[in-house]
Amino acid sequence: MPRRSHVDAEFRESVCRRIDAYIVEHDLSDVEAARVLGVRKQMIGPYRKGKALPGTEAIARACIEWKLSFSYQGIEISARTFTPQNGKPTVVAYQLELPLRSPSNFGVYHRVFETFS
Repeated sequence: MPRRSHVDAEFRESVCRRIDAYIVEHDLSDVEAARVLGVRKQMIGPYRKGKALPGTEAIARACIEWKLSFSYQGIEISARTFTPQNGKPTVVAYQLELPLRSPSNFGVYHRVFETFS
């Protein structure tokens, strides 16, 4: 069974509130929201209720497609976080490094990106 990391409850609630507010403001159905976020429609309910934190890919899609931004421990996460220097958003990888306080080394993913550069 895979280990689950501890989720920052404040961050989860903040992300879920912003996603829910966007869905309500734009009168989106769960199906429409799920399509944009790249998740099953069954996940939209837990996101909107603050019971589940969307994965990195879903957060990236919310930032890019809906122009949302989030703050994690004083660090801004927005479309710029997921946009390369050429200014064009790319397909979001399954594993992304977010600019969080402690650096992580995902060497395998860096090599994958280097081959596409």
